[in-house]
Amino acid sequence: LVKKQHSTWIHAEARKHIAKQLSITEKALILQKSTHGKPFYVHQSKPIQQQFSVSHTPKYSILLIHNTDCAIDIEQPRKRKHLTKLQKK
Repeated sequence: LVKKQHSTWIHAEARKHIAKQLSITEKALILQKSTHGKPFYVHQSKPIQQQFSVSHTPKYSILLIHNTDCAIDIEQPRKRKHLTKLQKK
């Protein structure tokens, strides 16, 4: 899948699982973004408690759903030029 299709698919999965947890229809959840660009769902014009985070690599996507603020990040392994400087921090 190309990145846009992958993103659409993973957000649809988030919607499906959150709707099931809340016992509501998927269509009742509206996707919005915070001022910082973090996506979240609202139901009946109110943000829901369940938060989610999505991260992608060219091969993989990961989805985290939690009852509080959450974040997840995956990266493709690669050599780092400045790893020694990072280790000192």
